[in-house]
Amino acid sequence: MARGCTHNTGLQTRFSACPHPLVYIMFIMVVLTKLSLINWGFPTHSSPTQQMADHFMNVLPSLPVAFPSELHASVPTNFTKEEEAFCRHHPDIEVITYVHSVISHSEKRMNTRRTWARIDTCGKGVKLGAVFAVGRSKTKEEEEIVRKESELYHDIVQGDYPDDYHLLSYKGLSSLYWINKNCPSVPWTLHADDDIVVDVFVLKNMIDTIISNAEDKFTCRCLNGPVRRTGKWAVPLQQFSQAQYPKYCKGTLWLLPTRKLHDLLLASRSANYLWVDDAYLTGILAKEAGIGHRDFNEQFGEAEFQEEQVGRNISWYHLPEDGRMDLWQRILEHNNCSSDLVTVMPVQMR
Repeated sequence: MARGCTHNTGLQTRFSACPHPLVYIMFIMVVLTKLSLINWGFPTHSSPTQQMADHFMNVLPSLPVAFPSELHASVPTNFTKEEEAFCRHHPDIEVITYVHSVISHSEKRMNTRRTWARIDTCGKGVKLGAVFAVGRSKTKEEEEIVRKESELYHDIVQGDYPDDYHLLSYKGLSSLYWINKNCPSVPWTLHADDDIVVDVFVLKNMIDTIISNAEDKFTCRCLNGPVRRTGKWAVPLQQFSQAQYPKYCKGTLWLLPTRKLHDLLLASRSANYLWVDDAYLTGILAKEAGIGHRDFNEQFGEAEFQEEQVGRNISWYHLPEDGRMDLWQRILEHNNCSSDLVTVMPVQMR
């Protein structure tokens, strides 16, 4: 059994167990080198070195190492499925939405397409285009899922990064980069998870209100949470020493003017990286970029809904699939819209 020990290195890195620190330093340097290449736009190819770096990134949060404070993220800029023409093919959309998903969530994506993630909803809701952000395929089956959905709907944006819970910040950065590159003229960017329902009619009213106040802020359910040191969202003291995160958005849904994405991407070059994506993207990067928050806490519902919430709440999250469809029908009825809008047709690209 290895005994606890401390090693001092040129990186000022401390280890809580006795494996030689040079092993960890080598891994860190591989990752930093790989990420630096990505950051400067040089192509990277699959190799044993890349595979080792990817493995290290997957286990990054669990290693008994305090990473150097100057460790910053590099924005993933490579895509397997990019759909770079998505916004050109939908020139009238007001909101571009990126939905965090994983390849196995085919049913969740289909129900999202059937409900709120539509270019237009009976001429009354906000004109919204949605893409689904996923990482690399792990199996032939996943490759086939991506191929079929991409060919049918042209709404899969597959980044060249491992699809791991502890890499959600990279999924977010990749998505921001994709929108900044391919949809810069779309006025608004919306982030959503793949298990929610958004009332696009309330969203339209919200955007009209924000425009009238000329606010360049995150609009979301704001949080001022403590940094957790144990459990699912644990962050070691050495990776983030403050007891509280900066004000940030609940990660299920947030809205931001698209012109501010560039500022967030620039901030990632100087702000310390954190794997907790909502606190990192909408808290740490927002603070670094000087972007404030507009609080809509009272309009975010949870995993159930009441009739009186329809027409008032902007979203509900963690709903079961049948509950999502039922809620969407209530929203359509509330706004005198036909229920036949749930049919999803394959997309014909021009």
